[in-house]
Amino acid sequence: MVWSFQYFPTRFGDSFIERIMSDVFTSSLIFILDTALTFPAFPVIIILSSRAILGYFLPTTMEKTCMCPVKAIPLKLIVNAVCLVLVMGAVGCVIPVTTGDNANGNAGNPGPPPPPPPPGAVPMIAGAWSTNNSLTIDILQNGNTYTWTCRERPIPGHGTITGTNLDAYWTDMGQHLSAVGNIQVNAIGVATQINWNNGIVFTRI
Repeated sequence: MVWSFQYFPTRFGDSFIERIMSDVFTSSLIFILDTALTFPAFPVIIILSSRAILGYFLPTTMEKTCMCPVKAIPLKLIVNAVCLVLVMGAVGCVIPVTTGDNANGNAGNPGPPPPPPPPGAVPMIAGAWSTNNSLTIDILQNGNTYTWTCRERPIPGHGTITGTNLDAYWTDMGQHLSAVGNIQVNAIGVATQINWNNGIVFTRI
C-alpha cells in the first residue's frame, strides 16, 4: 500500500490550526526518514520506548482498533506512530539549538582563537616533513637545536634555530653540506614550512 504526502493536508482540512498541524506532521515525518538513514537505531529506540510507556498506561483490555480511511489499525500502533512523530519533531527542533548549527548547515562559533606564542619563543619544527625533491624528513627538536633523519636516504643532519631562521648541516654521499632557512609559523608558534636558500622547501605533513 502506497502512502502519499498529499494525503495528510487533505485530511487535516483547510483551517489555520489544521494546516499548522499538517506542516508539523509532514516536517516531523521528513526528519524521521532523514534520521533513520543516518542513525537507523534511533527510531527503533523511540518506538520501543513508546511501546513500553503505552504498555504501562494502557491495559490489555484497551487493545481495540480505530477505523481509518485505509483499514483498521490497532490503537497502540497509532499511538506509537504519534509518539514517534512528536518525539522526533521535538528532537529536530532541539538539535540545532544545542549543537549551534544554523540554517545553512554550518557549525556555530568555533570559540576564541588560540593565544599567540610568547615573545622570543622558539618555533616548534619537530615532526614529519615532505620536501619538494620527494624526500621525507623526520625532525627531533631539543630547545633551539635539532637533528633530522631521512626515510629514503641516509642523510643525517643537525642545526640551530635562531628566531624564525635556522641553519642546517648534513652529509650526503660523503659530502658535507650546509644551508640556511626561514621558518613560517602559525598563530601558536608551530612551523608549517621551511624555505632553504638552496631551493629546497620543507612542508609539514
